[in-house]
Amino acid sequence: MSTGKLSLLMFGRSLLFFAVLLILVRLMGKREVSSLTPMDLVIFLMVADAAVITIEDEKMPVLAGLVPVVTLALIQILLSWAMLKSRGLRRLLGGMPSVVIRQGVVQMEELSRQRMNLDELLSHLRLQNMPRVEDVEYAVLEPSGRLSVVPKSMARPVRTQDLKLAPPEEDLPEPVIMDGELVFSSLKKHGWTPENLRRILEENGVRSEKEILLGLWDGQGHLFIQERGRQGQRTPSPRILSIPK
Repeated sequence: MSTGKLSLLMFGRSLLFFAVLLILVRLMGKREVSSLTPMDLVIFLMVADAAVITIEDEKMPVLAGLVPVVTLALIQILLSWAMLKSRGLRRLLGGMPSVVIRQGVVQMEELSRQRMNLDELLSHLRLQNMPRVEDVEYAVLEPSGRLSVVPKSMARPVRTQDLKLAPPEEDLPEPVIMDGELVFSSLKKHGWTPENLRRILEENGVRSEKEILLGLWDGQGHLFIQERGRQGQRTPSPRILSIPK
């Protein structure tokens, strides 16, 4: 096979497996890389390896390469469904959390069992803004490998309920302008019209929504706007417009 034909074949196979793997990963569920269980990691590595072998070996039929990829994805989907129904299976395949600090005391036996050294433990604590071991009530090594830290009551941040305050519930800010374009679904949700928003912008010195990079409405009477920077000029500072609800 000529070099040109081989390159075209690999290009086509790469596009095909990219599309197939993207669909399969979406079907396998949304997971962050840092929260993969050992089972997920093994299956993802095997799927990637099977796809690469098929892409590189021009003599292997595409269907022969798709069979192990789809099979592994189906295994992951079925096992994930089974783990939803069985706690025992979750413990077997996903692992169980391990307490590595209990009431400020490092559990060395558990650390050794999890193959974690003190340097790694202290590094995880610093990433959680908990540099003092004595301030930790519990530190739990999750099955994903992440460390969950529960600080002692005297070391945790003050909460509004500790001060007996009852602030109003806040809505999640929603974009009403993104990259100079109106987000009509958000406008409709809050009972606005494009004309309403354009009038508000004009009253605050903005001629058009095209001049806005990002506009966020918090549902509490505040519209955050970040204007686009003009060539040769400093990018304007963000502004918060107070608007009656």
